[in-house]
Amino acid sequence: MPALERSNLHVEGRDDIHAIKHLLLRHGFDCPLKGDTRSDNEFPESVPEIKAAGDKSKVLEAMRTATLVGNGRSVGFVLDADEKPESSWDAVRDRLRNFDLILPKKIPENGFIEEIAELKVRIGVWLMPDNQRSGALEDFLQDLVDKKDQLIPLASRSTDEAKANGARFSASSSKKAVLHSWLAWQEEPGMPYGSAIKAEYFRADSLAALAFVEWYKKLFGAG
Repeated sequence: MPALERSNLHVEGRDDIHAIKHLLLRHGFDCPLKGDTRSDNEFPESVPEIKAAGDKSKVLEAMRTATLVGNGRSVGFVLDADEKPESSWDAVRDRLRNFDLILPKKIPENGFIEEIAELKVRIGVWLMPDNQRSGALEDFLQDLVDKKDQLIPLASRSTDEAKANGARFSASSSKKAVLHSWLAWQEEPGMPYGSAIKAEYFRADSLAALAFVEWYKKLFGAG
């Protein structure tokens, strides 16, 4: 029996895959990854496979083709807003401009979802962290740290001090350095993002996390 052609959720990299998978699991939604040993029939047909494109530029490159071959399915794209959310959304609009879509000048606060009737495809876009702010996956995750946690501000100060003393991470990677410092001080040091979400070092209920889960449910018909 041929493998089921699933809907797809395209993300930037491996950190994104595992963070999103385990956040969804915390909310009761399981989905296969490439190489999953479980049979396709263990998942409802509406459940998407999460795929890592490699980086933001490759997510953007994948948009047109993934949409064209998505007949009868849903296709989602998660990418970082980075420093200029407006520019990131403009890049998305540019990739999708030839489809019969209503693409607002600004991405909706709860993420973009629209149907392409001609292709029978539902398409969705989410800009990390929350479709409004500049930032990336790390900003989304930092919002999942308990607000009373005293180690995050310490990790931030320590990271700044390390940078001043010759640490070689780039300015654009400072949030990642802070989170990895924080993760190094947990009960099991140095867990990757997805495992740390599974271990509940991160919460799962920030406003952006709840909005993301709702976006996922609406896009893929889950729940």
